[in-house]
Amino acid sequence: MHTRNRLFWLLLCLLYLIPISAYSKTKVINVPFVNKINVDGKASDWKIPCAVNGFIAPWNGNDYDQTKFYACHNDQYLYLLYEVTDTTLTYNDGKTEASVGNEDRVEFFISKDDQMSTYYGAEIDPQGKVMDYESHFYRKCDYSWNYKGLILGHSIGKHSYTMEVAIPLKELRELGLVSAEGKIYMGVFRADYYGSNMDQVVWRPWIVPDSKKPDFHIPSSLGVLVLK
Repeated sequence: MHTRNRLFWLLLCLLYLIPISAYSKTKVINVPFVNKINVDGKASDWKIPCAVNGFIAPWNGNDYDQTKFYACHNDQYLYLLYEVTDTTLTYNDGKTEASVGNEDRVEFFISKDDQMSTYYGAEIDPQGKVMDYESHFYRKCDYSWNYKGLILGHSIGKHSYTMEVAIPLKELRELGLVSAEGKIYMGVFRADYYGSNMDQVVWRPWIVPDSKKPDFHIPSSLGVLVLK
C-alpha cells in the first residue's frame, strides 16, 4: 500500500477511536447582530431565536427547567437575556455582594481561554444585585473586582423573573475576552433555591460539566459564543 494511503487509513482509524463526546461536548452559539436592545427588564424587543431552552440539573436527576437564554450583540454591547420560571423565588434585602450567595440567581463566566486560566464571573439575583469577580483556576476569586460598564434590566413576576444584561464589547476586548474572529469562551448558569427554609439549592448549568459534584468553575462548563 502506498505510504500516503497507509497514513490516510491510520488517521481515519484514530478518528474512530475518539469518543463522539469529544466533538459534541462544546456548546457553540452563533450570536446575531442587532441594532439595539432596550435594557429594561422586558423581552418584547428580543426578536431572535432562543439560544438555550432549558437548563439541566445534572446533580439532581438530570431534569431540564424552563429557563430561556438569549444572546445578541451590536457594535457596542454584548446582550444577554435570561427568562426564568421559578415557583420558589428566593431573594433577600442584603446590600452586600456576598448576600447574593444564598439567593436565586443567574450567572455567567467569561474566560480568556478554554482552560479558565483567567475568567470573569457575575452572579445576579432577581432584583439585579450583582456579585462579580475576577478569578483564576481553580476558584481563586478576587471579589473586589467589578465589571465597569455592566448594565442590567430586571423584572419579577409571581413565579418568574427576567434579567437583561449588556456588557460593553470595548471592556471585554480590553480584558482579552474576544478573539479576532469574534469568539468568546463563556458559560451560563442558574442557582435555584427552595425548601421550607429556602436553604436548599439546585445548580443548573446550560450543559453538563465533567464533575460528580456541583461545580461551574471548571473548563468543561464553558461553551463558545461566536459574534456574527
